[in-house]
Amino acid sequence: MKVKMEYMIISGKVIETRRCYMSERTKHKKVRGQRKANSTSFNKIMLNEREGKRRLSRIMNTNFSDGFLHVVLKYQDDLPETYEDLEKNGSKFLRKARKVFGEEFKYVMVNANWSPKKGRPARYHHHVIMPIVSVDKLTELWPTGAFYVDRVTNPSDLTQLASYLYDNVSGLDQGKKRYSTSKNMDKPIFTEPKPVDEIESIEPIPETTIVDAEQTVDEDGFVCGSYMRAICHDRIKVRGGMVIMPKKTKKKVKTAAGYEAFEGGDEP
Repeated sequence: MKVKMEYMIISGKVIETRRCYMSERTKHKKVRGQRKANSTSFNKIMLNEREGKRRLSRIMNTNFSDGFLHVVLKYQDDLPETYEDLEKNGSKFLRKARKVFGEEFKYVMVNANWSPKKGRPARYHHHVIMPIVSVDKLTELWPTGAFYVDRVTNPSDLTQLASYLYDNVSGLDQGKKRYSTSKNMDKPIFTEPKPVDEIESIEPIPETTIVDAEQTVDEDGFVCGSYMRAICHDRIKVRGGMVIMPKKTKKKVKTAAGYEAFEGGDEP
């Protein structure tokens, strides 16, 4: 029997909420500590979560919400002959980076062959998302001098960037991933599904900003699922099976009369 269920996906400052029909057998007794979906429900969730751009955005939001470098490695006259050669060069760069910045060095790499803006093949290049490190040392790792670095501090939602990176690759064999990541990446948190009365709408989460909301409609025109993505001002935590939202920070502002007021707080 199918029942209406809701679960959340927490990635750094981003919290996604999904409502859909799931098998009743996925329900089980609560256990102490952080709750995770059991094997049956988790597999069901993962089957529904194979949309590549969202998976990439969750990885990036989980691991780089405190800031990162977006590095674009380009070629001048020594352009790789094949996409396989491009991948080898990318792997070679990452090996050098781990030697310089340590084995805990985290990254997302996209070996790009397509221009999503122009809708046509592009000169081979690499996109690398990494922690904020020394740019001088990066110069030594890519001696051609043809690279671009964008420093991003305090990002909120990296979904748009993830979508852009994902679209920089085209024409790969079926089943081949468009990006690679380091093995030490933290994973997004999936909360355990819980029953809900209806799936047509999702109640907004207080102290968050909604950036995406949609419904899934079946071939008969009935709503069979709903989705919402929202951003919090700080990282979201899960403790004891409960989602812990950050407290809103009191911020002093000047009113029109020149007196001090407090945003999001009680009167002083």
